[in-house]
Amino acid sequence: MRRRGGQSSALPAFHPQRLDLRDRLSALPGVTAWLQHEPGQARQRWELPPALVVRRGDLTAVIERPRRLLSPALVERQLNMVRARHGAGTQHWWIFDREDPVHYTSAGSLSVRPRGQALTHRKVQPTLAQRQINARGGAVCWLTEDTLLIPYGGHAHQHATRQGKDWSNDMASWHHDWRISHPRPAGEADWWGLVPLPLCALGRPAGQRLTAAFQVMADLAHAEQGREHHRRRLARNHKQHTTAHGRPPQQLQLPTADETRSEPAPQQTAATTSAVRSGTTGAVLPRLAFVPAVVPAVAPTGSLPHQTATAPERPAERRSRG
Repeated sequence: MRRRGGQSSALPAFHPQRLDLRDRLSALPGVTAWLQHEPGQARQRWELPPALVVRRGDLTAVIERPRRLLSPALVERQLNMVRARHGAGTQHWWIFDREDPVHYTSAGSLSVRPRGQALTHRKVQPTLAQRQINARGGAVCWLTEDTLLIPYGGHAHQHATRQGKDWSNDMASWHHDWRISHPRPAGEADWWGLVPLPLCALGRPAGQRLTAAFQVMADLAHAEQGREHHRRRLARNHKQHTTAHGRPPQQLQLPTADETRSEPAPQQTAATTSAVRSGTTGAVLPRLAFVPAVVPAVAPTGSLPHQTATAPERPAERRSRG
């Protein structure tokens, strides 16, 4: 281990499977990095490993590499100590190991398309300590090999149901969406999405370190608006389609049994027998009412002789003998 400014050399070695972040950052152009530990804790069981101080020009950043579970009191004490020692404007990074289950709980993945480019972002369920660091202005991120994972907030969102839009059936899954909070995750975020960034970004000037990650977050916020407009348009079209084609078919009203018995028999439709009373004898006489058959009209092919239309003959009424 390096000595600097009279610091004790009795520092615990990093786990052999851990990345030696100090040496990797020291290799970047214009960057100086060293370990800093608290006096009197050299041979004690540290709650936090020695902080890594990174300096580029006049700018200083302090990097914590937690390995054990963090308590709220420890986080608060460390945040206050760094600000008191290095100034309130010092960037205080807390870099966690992506493979450490104590500090990384996967929440699945997310398919995004910033600027039309298909990407897959990891999602993480932040711990209480990570939420505390984020709320107090510290920078939380994860490290996996040569890649930093920079978080943004993900918020479960359900589109408001408005008149003229239908989110049922095939549109039900499109009703549920998400929104982003950035560049720092909001406190009420349901999960954190992670933007990958090269590790060498830590060696850039402070104003350029996270520029690429922040640009991706801004693109996601822009895509969020377009995605909402697209889904609402689909819900409106679904409503119109349901209104036009979703009316229940009209059912034929079947006659009741009484109505069926009261209807005339089929053979009586051509001629019905009615009872009439004779004007002379008073006897009831049957009378046939004929319904002329419908003959389809046929256009004549030649001239026909003129005929005078005559009324159809009526059958003679039979008189019953008294």
